[in-house]
Amino acid sequence: MQDAVKIVKNTSGFDTRVLRRIIIQAHSFIRKHEGAPAAHWKTLQVIIRGRDLGRHTSGCAYLGGDKMWMTLPRKDLTARGVLHLAYHELMHVFGYQHRAFKDLSDAEAAALIPVDYPILLKPTRKSSSAEVKAKRIAALLSRRARWRSRLKRSQNALRRIERRLRYYERQVPELFAAAREKHEAG
Repeated sequence: MQDAVKIVKNTSGFDTRVLRRIIIQAHSFIRKHEGAPAAHWKTLQVIIRGRDLGRHTSGCAYLGGDKMWMTLPRKDLTARGVLHLAYHELMHVFGYQHRAFKDLSDAEAAALIPVDYPILLKPTRKSSSAEVKAKRIAALLSRRARWRSRLKRSQNALRRIERRLRYYERQVPELFAAAREKHEAG
């Protein structure tokens, strides 16, 4: 039950597993005081974005909703900052408006997460320029094959049309000539 939250998208650059643990810690704290999990805890979807400018976290969650958005700065982020944001947004998921709850105190946050709790960046794998070029070449070869296939299909279709036109030109020459004049005129 406790691990039901799902981070459906994380473009912040931080490790999803660490962020998920922090969200679960915030939910556990609220759950202790509420006596029950959030109504949508099993289906809660979290979207985490990164922000290059600024140092503030922000978020959005609807009262009693099943989605939560968090925006994290890529610089100077602390685990406690994420915890405060997760707590705040989870309170909305629990159905509280701003005036109905107080934010997490520093003492409560310290009990949940140590000061030096690591917020890790996702491991990034740098692709070599040769790998990038190989992918681009493969994509171009695939695109060329698709266009060649389209070209063959269109050439075949034109051949069939020309064959039918020659048939009608032989069978009913006067109708064919009238249709050609009308087509060329207008």
